[in-house]
Amino acid sequence: MGIEDRAAPGDEFKRLLQIANRCLEPKGDKARFRSVGTYYGALNLLRALSGAVAPGVADWTERERARCAYFATVTLDRRIAYTRALWAQQMLDEGR
Repeated sequence: MGIEDRAAPGDEFKRLLQIANRCLEPKGDKARFRSVGTYYGALNLLRALSGAVAPGVADWTERERARCAYFATVTLDRRIAYTRALWAQQMLDEGR
């Protein structure tokens, strides 16, 4: 994925979202991801409005955006694991 440490930059959220949307999803995953995406959009708006006027708010929004990207990373990892498990089960079923 190109993310070296535990903290993904906030700007990576959209890229991670695009990749995760190409994966199979476990139950309930879509609603959570949509909620975080809405929150991320609100953070972007707040960041744009507060930029030079309130640097403390801009810093906070950047930290929150990074948390959204981390959530997307975890969700993507979960979806990859889910897909692998389904694939492994299918291989076992075909071998019988």
